[in-house]
Amino acid sequence: MKQAVLNLVLLATGMLCIGGCATRNEFGRLYDYYFPRHSEYVTAEYRQYYDRWLFSKTPPDVPPTNSLRSLYPAFHGDATAAHTFFHHPDRATAGEFGEVWCYDCALLLIRFGDERFCALLEHEDGKTRTMVAGSALSQIDLKKHSFPKTQALLGY
Repeated sequence: MKQAVLNLVLLATGMLCIGGCATRNEFGRLYDYYFPRHSEYVTAEYRQYYDRWLFSKTPPDVPPTNSLRSLYPAFHGDATAAHTFFHHPDRATAGEFGEVWCYDCALLLIRFGDERFCALLEHEDGKTRTMVAGSALSQIDLKKHSFPKTQALLGY
């Protein structure tokens, strides 16, 4: 009996580890696809930016108005920071800063996956949900990668 319980615990632990690794692997695969290291497109520049700032061990020392102030902790799982990022003034800005915000939304979608991303958005008002989901999905090839819950927010 003890051996059976021990085997069950080991099996469950192993499945949790595999599930966690699969999520990490999925992020890496999508990150490489949407933000390749080498490309003639702007996405390679975003990759350098993200690799430098978001994968560092310490948050970037930037002014409070810089979106990295909330993007860094949001990227690392802070739901309050995600809320702050979703409401950053850059979301309504035309040009470079608005474009960066859209790519950042796509990054958060592939970082968290469909389920968690939508869980973060469920506490937001309708306008914010639409802006964030629409911005994130505008950078995604929906014929290759489906995010059904995020797509459902927009009626896709």
